[in-house]
Amino acid sequence: MASHLSRARQNAPMKSLAMEIVNSNCYMTPGALGFMIRCLGSLELVEEANMLFDQVRTKRLCVPNSYSYNCLLEVISNSGSLELLEKRLEEMRNFGQEFDKYTLTPVLKVYCNAGKFEKALNVYTEMHEKRWVDAHVMSILVSSFSKWGEVDKAFDLIERMEDHKIGLNEKTFRLFIHGFVRVSRVDKALQLFDKMRKSGFSVDVSLYDVLIGGFCKNREIEKALSMYSEMKELGIRSNVGVLTKLILSCSDQGEMIRMLVEGQEDFNEEEMLLLYASVLNGLVDNGSVDKAYQLLQAMMGKDSDADPVVNKLQPVKKKVRPTNPLFEIVIDGLLKIGKLDAALILFEDMMRSGCKPNVLIYNNLIDELCKSNRLEESYKLLREMEQSGIEPTHFTHNSLFGCLCRREDDQGALNLVKEMRVFGHEPWIKYSTLLVKQLCKQGKAVEACNFLDNMVEKSFLPSIVSYSAVMNGLFNIQEVDRALQLFRDISARGYCPDVVFIT
Repeated sequence: MASHLSRARQNAPMKSLAMEIVNSNCYMTPGALGFMIRCLGSLELVEEANMLFDQVRTKRLCVPNSYSYNCLLEVISNSGSLELLEKRLEEMRNFGQEFDKYTLTPVLKVYCNAGKFEKALNVYTEMHEKRWVDAHVMSILVSSFSKWGEVDKAFDLIERMEDHKIGLNEKTFRLFIHGFVRVSRVDKALQLFDKMRKSGFSVDVSLYDVLIGGFCKNREIEKALSMYSEMKELGIRSNVGVLTKLILSCSDQGEMIRMLVEGQEDFNEEEMLLLYASVLNGLVDNGSVDKAYQLLQAMMGKDSDADPVVNKLQPVKKKVRPTNPLFEIVIDGLLKIGKLDAALILFEDMMRSGCKPNVLIYNNLIDELCKSNRLEESYKLLREMEQSGIEPTHFTHNSLFGCLCRREDDQGALNLVKEMRVFGHEPWIKYSTLLVKQLCKQGKAVEACNFLDNMVEKSFLPSIVSYSAVMNGLFNIQEVDRALQLFRDISARGYCPDVVFIT
């Protein structure tokens, strides 16, 4: 039952089973107890494993032996509880239980994970003296040395394994290669890669991907390209990840285009679209938005006077038509660097190519047009958006509302608020407050007051900040009675005037 429940990841029934074992007063062998402990541990039920161990011993249902304790130590080590592990270890000593390799291996693991460098070495020394060191023990130490930044010592340990005739398996080789690359020691990862091949293990694109990525990260592009060439010579098919890393690391645009062309020869259309998306994203993230724009133009078959190198994509036999995600990446990038007109041109190209923009592209373009005070173009896009069947969001409407408020167009703002109400969208307070303040600054406090009254009529309650600004504006133009009436009205609506308002 425990075996089935643990494999099926059934935590609750497994807990119930552990309790039932204790309550049934059923005797257990030490081996059965160890097995139950390991089943509980596989579901990360560490507390329940400890409880079962203590209760069966207290009720004298089982006399745990070294195997039982070793199973418990293994479960505790996986949870990383150093204090509990040391307590159980001391308990073993007090009961006269024999220590073996399977006792000290989880102890070594916990000390390594906790960063207890000296204690870990002491355990290793003890295991070495008793000839208990195996590949698993060395793997724990090597991984820990790598995490601690002691890469050279970690590599020395690997070489020591060879001296002791302890061989690494394929999984361990891969683990260490990934680990060394992660701490930017691609030189050691490469040495281990060569050892792996000499040991007769096969290498695949995933390992080349890791090593090429490490070289690219370290700006060692020549070594990365050499690894790529070696991979191709061995007949190992590249993947999108490898080519993306290489392309984004190339400072030479010609080399970048050459690899894209190679990709078009090796990959199908779906893979090429993924590659282009990765490259365009990388260029945009690296601040090379213009290069991304030119690359997309080349995909569409457009000449790029600014960059003739990119035009080398045009003679490629197998064309890849840009899709929505590719346009979205570049349009968003152009907007972020303030190239609104270029983004609008690309948007028109997108429409002509048969791609349908989504709500995010429309919103971003409308927002940027509004920020540039190009309201008429914003409304034109809004109409196109609605005609294409895309419903405007609260962001769409508030971008327009903000532009109207900045223009001090109170009537236009009110007309839009009426439309927003149909969609259930609320106008953002920051914009209505801005409009009120600007009107009051121009001496138009009465108009500002009327604007807020109209907002209330449309079931949108202004903030106390907006009312404070209007009150101040009314006093400035000697409309004291109107100001006092406003004060009474908003107090009756349940507003709590603050110090600024009363002052």
